[in-house]
Amino acid sequence: MNIEQIKQIIGYSDCKIEEVSGGLFNHVYKLNKSSVKYMKIFSDTAKSPNFPELPTTSTERCIVALEAHKIAYSSRSALILVPEILDYNL
Repeated sequence: MNIEQIKQIIGYSDCKIEEVSGGLFNHVYKLNKSSVKYMKIFSDTAKSPNFPELPTTSTERCIVALEAHKIAYSSRSALILVPEILDYNL
C-alpha cells in the first residue's frame, strides 16, 4: 500500500505520512496533521522474502493484538501510557 492510497483511506489529503521502520509482517505509518497518530496494517506476508509463513492470518493477528491492547489500555495509569485505538477494520 502506498502513501496516496493511505491518504484516500483515512481522508487526510494534506497529512504528512511516513512509514515507521520495524516489524516483520506489519506496516506502521506515522500520520502527522494537527496531531500525531499511527496506523498499523497487518499483512499476510513478511517484508523479507526469507522469512517463513506464519500459521495465522493477518486478521487473526489483528484480533489478538486488539484484545491485548484492550487489556493494556484498561491497566494504564500515570506511569503506564497506552495510546487509544481510534478505529480498526477487520
